[in-house]
Amino acid sequence: MNTLNYSTAFEHFLNLITEYDFMNVDEEYIASKENEWTRHIIGMPKVRRLFSSISLNAEEQTIEYSMKNSGAYDEDFIIDLLALGYVILWLEPYVNSTLNLKQVFSGKEEKFYSQSAHLSQVQELYKLNYQKFDKHIRDYGSYFNGFIKD
Repeated sequence: MNTLNYSTAFEHFLNLITEYDFMNVDEEYIASKENEWTRHIIGMPKVRRLFSSISLNAEEQTIEYSMKNSGAYDEDFIIDLLALGYVILWLEPYVNSTLNLKQVFSGKEEKFYSQSAHLSQVQELYKLNYQKFDKHIRDYGSYFNGFIKD
């Protein structure tokens, strides 16, 4: 069984985004997000099926795992997969925010603006990251499925 710390994947996630608010957040909040998001990602059937066994330890914030089709880069794959999953879960509140649904009045003359352009950009970013997540799983399955030999 291999072991991986949540924080390793979370650090990779922080490198994928430019969210400076995480620098000012206390450790308990980050630990709760790491636990919540990791459980969510590992619980996804498309992710769960990649492992022959997996267990999460919330207190130590570690994952013990064994892959079905083991390759040389299993740990790197899981770190990337969790980081991409964290990006998706981080974007979800922005996509589902009521602020994106409200109309905005702004300016000297109270011009009317719609948030639909902003919402469509956030939705597109969400879809793009979800596609990356799916592609990452697909590529791993393609290369380490037993049919392709070194």
